[in-house]
Amino acid sequence: MRLSTTSFLKEGEELSDHVIMISNKVSLKLRYIVKNMNIFHKLWSRTSFIILVLLILVGIFSILLVSKNPKLSLSTSDAAVLRSPKDGSGPVVATVNVKDFGAKCDAGTDDTLAIQKAINTLVTTGGTISFPAGTCRITNTLNINEGKIALRGQGQHITQIHLDNANARIINIEGGNTGISAVYLKDMSFIAFDASNNTRTAGNGIYLHNVGDWSITNVSLTSCWDCIYLNSAHTGLIENVVISDYTAVIGGGLNTGITLINSISNSIKNVNVTSSNSILGGYIVDGGTDTLVIEKSGVQYVGSGGATYGVLFKNTTSSHDPRWIRITNSFFEPKQDTGVSIMITAGYDIETAGLYTKGGQYGVYITGPRVREVRFRDGIIQLAEKDGVVLENFARDVSFNGTLVTDNSQSSRGAYDGIVVAPGMTNFSFDNVRSGNTLWNGTDGFGANQRYGINIQPGGNNYRVTKNDLTNNITGGLYDPGGTSEVRFGNLGTSLPDLQ
Repeated sequence: MRLSTTSFLKEGEELSDHVIMISNKVSLKLRYIVKNMNIFHKLWSRTSFIILVLLILVGIFSILLVSKNPKLSLSTSDAAVLRSPKDGSGPVVATVNVKDFGAKCDAGTDDTLAIQKAINTLVTTGGTISFPAGTCRITNTLNINEGKIALRGQGQHITQIHLDNANARIINIEGGNTGISAVYLKDMSFIAFDASNNTRTAGNGIYLHNVGDWSITNVSLTSCWDCIYLNSAHTGLIENVVISDYTAVIGGGLNTGITLINSISNSIKNVNVTSSNSILGGYIVDGGTDTLVIEKSGVQYVGSGGATYGVLFKNTTSSHDPRWIRITNSFFEPKQDTGVSIMITAGYDIETAGLYTKGGQYGVYITGPRVREVRFRDGIIQLAEKDGVVLENFARDVSFNGTLVTDNSQSSRGAYDGIVVAPGMTNFSFDNVRSGNTLWNGTDGFGANQRYGINIQPGGNNYRVTKNDLTNNITGGLYDPGGTSEVRFGNLGTSLPDLQ
């Protein structure tokens, strides 16, 4: 059935009349909606105005409150100290000055209590403790037991904290059982020796335990015992730091520059350790430490002193061996007659690139069955008193690639080698290594001293010696009686046949 288009019209009603009626109804509805929208708009405008006025009043009140109390003043520049060393983000927080708590920083007054009071003031809120130019003398350890705290001076050599106590630490940052985070030290110097009898401190310079997200930047430490000691300190940064000693201090200088134990995900950048006295080491990497980067840093001896080890990898703990370590573009010059630039007795996945070692008894010494997957590439190992590189005692998976090993055996001409591998070693390789005497003519007094470029003792297994330049050694380029599963080819300075 088809419906008529006009079936809905009443009798006598025209289509045009119906359309006009509908239009009128729609018009009334639209007027109602617009009217209500205008009312809502007026109400919203009034509410917004009231809220804006309240915010302005609160802001004025806050400014007046802060101006009445300078200890709670806000500083965006100081707040930058409390930002993560990784991403640089962080909130603006309160800043206090140690002078507001009675510190004089005149090199004579004991400022210990005043500085500790300033630290304690920010225990619950967090913030920056600002130090003036001058020397703040302390006679006991400064303690930080809560996070979100920064100590900031006016510059590395402008603000000094002098510990005048041979039996204390400079700063103790203790996280306890639960741990703390966000502790930063910046722009100051720390000096640790007892002025009354001119002896160094027996404790650590800066000690961190169970601390995360921390940094020590643009700082110098002088004559401390173990200058920076990290025990379970994680996700941290040590950058632009100088560690040294005073020759006049009785009992010598520092013991270690930086020690890490059970510490994870830390970076050491632009750090230099120097000593004119005999010390244990520049960097001590102990058990439980992993994911460590040492970049553009070094150890250098002065006079007759120096470090026994530039870097020492060991494990005196029940934790895992040091692992996932990277050392790049760094320089190590240990004590001349007894030192070792790089000593590895325990470690896994250790890699160096652009490493430069100079002097010492040995350049690189790798020993022990707890050493595996160690890689040296594109470095220089030179002027050691004895062998440039020693590989022994069942260390395995050790490789050298693109390394210059030169002018070693300085203590006795022709007695020691550029590289020596002990009997029975397995899984090692030397590729594209230059091991020889560059001072072949002896023009600067050293002369040609290395016996062999590479000396591999009998019983080796699964090793590779390829494309090495072993010219200009006294006895020969390569000593290799042959081993099991050996690959050898493309070597200069030797008449030994290729093995593939």
